[in-house]
Amino acid sequence: MEKYDSSKPVTFKTGTHKIVSDANFNFQLNRVIFWDGGDEAEVCRECTGIKTFEKRINKVIAWSIFPDFFHVVLSDHPGNVASFIEKILSSPVRNIMNGFYKKMMKQDELVRWNLLHGMYAYDAKTPMEYIARIRKFTLHGIADKITQDVLVLGAREDHFINPRLFHEEFDLLTNVRSLTLRLFSEKDNAGGHCNVGNSKLVLDAMLSWLSGR
Repeated sequence: MEKYDSSKPVTFKTGTHKIVSDANFNFQLNRVIFWDGGDEAEVCRECTGIKTFEKRINKVIAWSIFPDFFHVVLSDHPGNVASFIEKILSSPVRNIMNGFYKKMMKQDELVRWNLLHGMYAYDAKTPMEYIARIRKFTLHGIADKITQDVLVLGAREDHFINPRLFHEEFDLLTNVRSLTLRLFSEKDNAGGHCNVGNSKLVLDAMLSWLSGR
């Protein structure tokens, strides 16, 4: 398509549209407008018409989706560190973790990227403010209300979502009509986050599943 012609200069739109009150959902909708050329009026109209647990939807594709955002952050840490973080987050001195995370950001470039990207996407000023916001994004308590056919697509070498978390996701989806997993790897050139490297393979897998082939 012409808009992806790499030989032509690309100009990205700037700014932020306040489509919904939730910072992360708003960020994702703005990506549709700014990066994918979506029409602002159409995006606003469609998102306001979406209802929770919409029964007219009979098939669900979860592409690089995780069961609990907080568990994604914890999965980057060794088991003993993860347990310590989970305990201290419920204590009155939890804000001392800002210093801990800032130290980790200096030592690990991936931790630095994860936190800075997350703080931007969730409009958080500190690592702990970001952590507090992502704790709201979980399938716990609502996963049993999902009753459709579900396809989960993941990546074995994903730098962001640990593949082990899919076990937790499966255990939560107790009432789905059917559950299918496709976990792509570097052998498919699709082992990275969102299967970057072989989008066609992933899109073909979606279409094949939707058509029942």
